[in-house]
Amino acid sequence: MNNEYIIKSGIFGTVVGDALGVPVEFTSRVQRREDPVTDMREYGTHNQPKGTWSDDSSMMLATMDSMIQNVGVDYTDIMSKFGGWLMHGEYTPYGNVFDVGITCSSAVNRYRKGTDPLMCGGVGEHDNGNGSLMRIMPVSLYIALFSNYWKTGINKDAVEIIHNASVLTHRHPRSLIACMIYTSICHELIYKGERSLSDLVGTAITQVLDFYAENAEHKMLLGEEFFSELEKDAYVQLRDIESFKMLPDTEIYSSGYVVHTLEAAVWCLLNSKSYADCILKAVNLGDDTDTVGAVTGGLAGLWYGYDAIPVDWLGVIAKRDWIEELCDQFADVTSKPGMPMDKTNMKLAGLKKMVFEIGGFFGGSKRHSFFLEGDKLCFTREFSMLPNLMEKKEKCDADMTWETFIEALNAIHVETWKDSYEDLSILDGTQWDLTLEYDDSTKRVISGSNDYPDNYVDLILLLNRVTGGDFDSDLEEFIVFEDEDAPED
Repeated sequence: MNNEYIIKSGIFGTVVGDALGVPVEFTSRVQRREDPVTDMREYGTHNQPKGTWSDDSSMMLATMDSMIQNVGVDYTDIMSKFGGWLMHGEYTPYGNVFDVGITCSSAVNRYRKGTDPLMCGGVGEHDNGNGSLMRIMPVSLYIALFSNYWKTGINKDAVEIIHNASVLTHRHPRSLIACMIYTSICHELIYKGERSLSDLVGTAITQVLDFYAENAEHKMLLGEEFFSELEKDAYVQLRDIESFKMLPDTEIYSSGYVVHTLEAAVWCLLNSKSYADCILKAVNLGDDTDTVGAVTGGLAGLWYGYDAIPVDWLGVIAKRDWIEELCDQFADVTSKPGMPMDKTNMKLAGLKKMVFEIGGFFGGSKRHSFFLEGDKLCFTREFSMLPNLMEKKEKCDADMTWETFIEALNAIHVETWKDSYEDLSILDGTQWDLTLEYDDSTKRVISGSNDYPDNYVDLILLLNRVTGGDFDSDLEEFIVFEDEDAPED
């Protein structure tokens, strides 16, 4: 199979599964047993014509279109396209939005109010809907087909990209893990060889769960809570894939909870004999039928192939020609040699110096410059009690490599920060500037006055670690600000 065929298999597999589920969304399993879906239906729950797909496919196609236009992943652009979908009906079958998840709409509205893209997703226990899983397919396809991120096993670049794609709307670890497992299954289905389906799926799930359990770098990056027993146990049922396959449907749930959706998709795939059989099984579980159908459909499309999708179903899909065109463009653009996957990381790759200055009129200020000298990360520290009069300049070697420093900055994604953060209600207070200087002599300055990016504290923690505590007081001040004044979401 060529890459174009594989892309059409995954994308149309998702869209068709979505469209089959739209007319019966929110109906119960009892209703589906009494009146099972056997073909494309029309109207029903959302009063839509036959072949209409929902927000699941809209957000997936918006993601793919962004990757096409930007020749890579641009998180700001993806969120902007999500805004166009939510507010103006872009990327919809007929120009109107008829089905929106609360967590997704809340994340898009946070972005529209100025929140950094990678901080928009909900992080609470009740934010574990299936809204990032349902749209991850384009990223999964790139990871599997065009990058080197998965050729010899999971690596940190693949993990970061998949996580970032999820956190735009869903930041809870459970949602991130679901997107990783789904991507791993997609990879194994594409490179199946002569292995059985159960072996492929079991291998895919095990390697992800083992990676999280064993990878110390990501434990440090993501925090201990990411690896709590609660998160690992959430997917424990999938570890024994043969036992899971034999479960009766009474033990398979099809709600909008991300774990339920992923389990339902895997169970239907393992217990099917064709694309149609798989998707109808998923939709007839009832409840969140469009998303369970979409997530299942993506996997079934990759396993059975585009040609296995019933022609009659494809024939009624809204905007089919446009979707095919997107698939062709995606195959063309992403197959170009050297395609930069994460444009944020690409921008920081040429960073040669970073300067951070913070202070106030009455409290003095300090300026730290971080740069590479030989093979060492070095920094200078300057302090002043008077405006524009720095003194006590001192050069130090940091107990961190330049590569680790850049990796940490990439994880914070300072390149997604706005150019200016300002609270005009405070006349003095704290002012700060972050200057990024690149090998090509370009420079970017990000500044703030009593206002900060959502993850500003992560930068202060990093700089405090590099300098051995120079930013203790700034960290304390920021934490007080967060506790007392930060709005609740």
